[in-house]
Amino acid sequence: MQFLSINAGPFVFKARLELEQAPKTCARFLEMLPFKNKTIHSRWSGEAVWVPMGEFDVDLNFEN
Repeated sequence: MQFLSINAGPFVFKARLELEQAPKTCARFLEMLPFKNKTIHSRWSGEAVWVPMGEFDVDLNFEN
């Protein structure tokens, strides 16, 4: 199992890569690091944030 640290401003989050269940997605994500973008807080739909990606395409099919 592989873990990452995600830094967003003063906050640090621990993330787990699902290497067995989504190996292509994980590999593509790791190729893109370091990844920097803005996040948008979405309190109106719960405690969450998202990263606006626009037309960005990672050229992968769905896994798992």
